[in-house]
Amino acid sequence: MLRAPENSITILVVEDDLTFRQVIALGLLSYGYSVVTAENGASALEQVAVSKFDLIITDLLMPVMDGLDFAAQLKQGLVTRDIPLVLMSGRKLEARLDEDKVFAAMLAKPFKLEALNAIVEHFVGRTQVT
Repeated sequence: MLRAPENSITILVVEDDLTFRQVIALGLLSYGYSVVTAENGASALEQVAVSKFDLIITDLLMPVMDGLDFAAQLKQGLVTRDIPLVLMSGRKLEARLDEDKVFAAMLAKPFKLEALNAIVEHFVGRTQVT
């Protein structure tokens, strides 16, 4: 877990590509957020079972459990169903992926960290870094 200042917003990043996962995590940390990472939906579910998250960012295509199956599991939980979920993918994102309003936002890869931060700020606000 990468920790920002106390009482900061905590974000779970679910991405199978180690380098991309690290870039996103370090970028979000530089914006003042605490970040936890997971390499697939199954390991992310383990993280969600033991920690509280203000927002979750997940890749679409991953081994073991993909982003859609992970999202479906989250939306079934009483505690997790209201966590904003951002879908990111290198594949063309189609509107039909969001027909059931599972995802709060969708982001096509590659993207700039500023674009991701704007989405995070929209859903959870910004923590003051001193």
